[in-house]
Amino acid sequence: EINGNLALNECYDVAIYENDPDMYLIGTHDNSTFKHTTSTGWDQMAQGDGGICAIDKTNTDRLYGMCNGYLIRSTDGLSWNWCYTGLHVGGYNSPFKIHPTSSNIIYAAYFDGSLAQAAIVKSTNYGQSFDLTNHVGTEWGYTTAFDVSPSNSNKILFATYDVWNGAYGNLKLTFNGGSSWTSAESGLQSIINKAQITDIYYQRNNSYTAWICFGGFENGKRVYKSTGSGLYWSNITYN
Repeated sequence: EINGNLALNECYDVAIYENDPDMYLIGTHDNSTFKHTTSTGWDQMAQGDGGICAIDKTNTDRLYGMCNGYLIRSTDGLSWNWCYTGLHVGGYNSPFKIHPTSSNIIYAAYFDGSLAQAAIVKSTNYGQSFDLTNHVGTEWGYTTAFDVSPSNSNKILFATYDVWNGAYGNLKLTFNGGSSWTSAESGLQSIINKAQITDIYYQRNNSYTAWICFGGFENGKRVYKSTGSGLYWSNITYN
């Protein structure tokens, strides 16, 4: 044994408060969610398996995370409660997002058992409740990633992967907040059905530029970039 007093943890996700880089959350495997600040150091915030986490940039007491596959939140920066109890996100690390300009709006991945489909659902009261009827978007399979453009919140990229009806992926795009969707797979034909999209990121000040990452074992097909809002993609893996 050579690690001595080195404490290690398997970290799923990190959320950093943009106005204070010493304040952040981490979601860990089997070891809950932790909060770090310069004044308190590390505090264990929630039990169970952690996961994706987020900090409200308008109120640092308002925190979000995952616990054993369920979305949780804190309104005082100390204690955690379940978000809307009817929300079954569909996986331990199903994504969720805080609206880029209206922090009361939370988007979350949801698995609609009645339709056997992945969905994006929306809360307008900081995650206290979600509208599970009027979905922002739906698709077969389960949600692997989505992102809402910070500079134009009507643009959302939504990725799913269906393992029940034969493995295949799907990526689509809305220009109107979910009222209608279009395929966003141009340039991805050789990879979209072989690996899952693990992350999507819109450039902060440019809704036309976005990046996606693939998992899996397809060499040379990991990172793709779009300069057309997501309608077409170029492989930049080795750039």
